[in-house]
Amino acid sequence: MSRHRKENRLQSITSINVTPLMDLTFLLLIVFMITAPVLEYAVDVTPPSLNAEPVVDTVHKIINLTRGGDIRIDERTLSLAELEKFVQGVKQTAPDTRYHIRADESRPYGEVITIMRTIKNVGITDISLLTLVEE
Repeated sequence: MSRHRKENRLQSITSINVTPLMDLTFLLLIVFMITAPVLEYAVDVTPPSLNAEPVVDTVHKIINLTRGGDIRIDERTLSLAELEKFVQGVKQTAPDTRYHIRADESRPYGEVITIMRTIKNVGITDISLLTLVEE
């Protein structure tokens, strides 16, 4: 009889239940699928300094986004709707005007994109971002 018991023990050892292993694998896969896109946007980036060629053109407008979130152009503070009307007026009088956006580095990137989108809605596609020279 002792031989029979040893054979049963060996048989039970050879059959491995892989269900918990599969559950763990799928759980890890789901965790990595959720966290990978979040990690991409978790990096703190401050891109305001860049060595670039100086801006050389005669007809240009500089749109400033201040630290407080105000949009200023030609010493006037404008809302997004007023900026759109301003750009439409300039486009009618001087259609080859180039626009440069200078934003404070503390402002969210989405606000700069909103200003660019507002200018693009008028039909202007030549928009530049102004930065400081790297030290």
